[in-house]
Amino acid sequence: YPKYVLLDKTGPDHDKTFFMEVQVNGKTWGTGSGKNKKEAEQVAAGVAYLRRRTPGLAEAWLERRESRT
Repeated sequence: YPKYVLLDKTGPDHDKTFFMEVQVNGKTWGTGSGKNKKEAEQVAAGVAYLRRRTPGLAEAWLERRESRT
């Protein structure tokens, strides 16, 4: 089963950013950030899925996502 780990949280209470990673069998498969823990977990899960399915695609998706913010 996947395990989600809070890596960090930054920003003031009214505008936090959460950084999470998803681990499977003790190995990190993806990391993500979001305005709440659920969003960060969903991004991490999406990265893990893309890495598993198509190596290299996750990194391209993350770069595109980060360039929008």
